[in-house]
Amino acid sequence: PAPAPETAPAPAAAAPFSFGGAAPSFNFGGPQLDVPKPKGPGEGPEDDAMPKDARVEVQRADDGDETTAFESRCAMRRYDKPDPKKGEKPSWKDLGKGQLRVMRHKTTNAARVVVRNDVGKVVLNFALAAAMTCRKTKAGVAVTAATAEGAQQYLLRTKEPLEASHLAPAKLVV
Repeated sequence: PAPAPETAPAPAAAAPFSFGGAAPSFNFGGPQLDVPKPKGPGEGPEDDAMPKDARVEVQRADDGDETTAFESRCAMRRYDKPDPKKGEKPSWKDLGKGQLRVMRHKTTNAARVVVRNDVGKVVLNFALAAAMTCRKTKAGVAVTAATAEGAQQYLLRTKEPLEASHLAPAKLVV
């Protein structure tokens, strides 16, 4: 007769796998750790670390030879001309929101418009010239500015109203 095969001892009965609740949780034979239960939304420490919708204040650098003639929060749009070959329609592209400043040089009195986003990056920067005409519309002030791509039309919507005195030497047409 053939010898009887050796049998391994039966493994100890393991607790069934569970994702929590009344049944014991799964482990690999190590000591049971006391893990805190997850909290609901807004109760964890990571939710308190950064408040939502908090605006970051950007520190202003010394403007040197310039003074701020006007400052306001603004929303910007750029008029994109259509490409007839592609069948596009003219549209206003949203450029976001930022801090608009009209800066004047202390000695030459030259003026320029600078718009920075919330991080502090310059989004729009152009000089105001006597040959420029700014149109006041229901939606804000429309300006045609000379940029690297050529003449671009921008619509600036400010919290506080832009007046003709702020945009001088450019002419503000109502």
